[in-house]
Amino acid sequence: MMNLLPDLYEHWKGQARGIWHRRLAVAAQAFRSVWSNKWVRHLSLAAWVLCLGQSAILFGVGQLLVKDSVIYTVVNQMDAQPRALVGGLVSWILERPDLSVSSTYGLCFYYFTRWFQPLSLVLVTLMIPMLISQDLSSRAIIIYRSKALGQGDYLFGKFMAVFGLLGFVWLLPIIQTWLLGCLLSPEWSFLWHARLALFQSIGFVVASITFLSLLAMGVSALSQREKATTVIWLVLWILGHFLAKSQGEDHPWLAYLSFTHILDQWAIQLFNPSAHVSQLMENLPILGSFTSLTERWMRFPTAEGAAPWVGAAIMVGMSAIILKRKVKPE
Repeated sequence: MMNLLPDLYEHWKGQARGIWHRRLAVAAQAFRSVWSNKWVRHLSLAAWVLCLGQSAILFGVGQLLVKDSVIYTVVNQMDAQPRALVGGLVSWILERPDLSVSSTYGLCFYYFTRWFQPLSLVLVTLMIPMLISQDLSSRAIIIYRSKALGQGDYLFGKFMAVFGLLGFVWLLPIIQTWLLGCLLSPEWSFLWHARLALFQSIGFVVASITFLSLLAMGVSALSQREKATTVIWLVLWILGHFLAKSQGEDHPWLAYLSFTHILDQWAIQLFNPSAHVSQLMENLPILGSFTSLTERWMRFPTAEGAAPWVGAAIMVGMSAIILKRKVKPE
């Protein structure tokens, strides 16, 4: 019997695959599951349509410098006040392109990045049931763990899926908007003068989608019932929003129970839109006559220092504890 063993043995000739292949397999499975939802695909398309709209706005700003452009013709047909405002902006861009382009793009991208935030939050709502809840209910985690895949590797794969999809509908469109806006501008110097807006946008969006990805994973691990995790996320979103709006001087910490308030504060701190508005008001005094515009679009909350970052760290810590307890082999 022992003599037959060498004849029956066949050496495995397949390709050896490391831990990163298994992590990517988890990420790919999660991505396919989420992408199968038609509303996820519709939201992704909406994000790229929004990107084109934002690029058109930046293109219009650049065309103000072209005397025979359609935008310039339209401006000349406006009333005296708007025409004077645009004329002052054009003069400022020509005289100080470094300050004017930096401030204009900085303020624009403060709003542009925020416009993608509701889309991303709705997308997270759709993703949550398909992340970890689905694996808990189907006991797929047992199969994952039988494939030499640790808890950390499994969670990292899920994180890559969420981060990748949010990056596709938030980070990449913002970069594309900046690139198209600069390439379609009449001066190549726009690429250099607008660089700070790009770096601020990337920093804010990467921090935001990392934060939301970790929160989404923690909520998804709370229950095996997929509908329950969706309800929990919506309650946290809506309740946190109302707490942030209604918190008074006696309980300011209630605002940090809202992840949307934390994201708002990050945007204020990273973009510093008040400084850009001060630059605009200083160089375009006529802007002060547009009261409704300045009161609605150019007044911003006060930056709250390190508190939003501490609040985010606590939320991420709670999410990590949930994942540690819930995502484990039976």
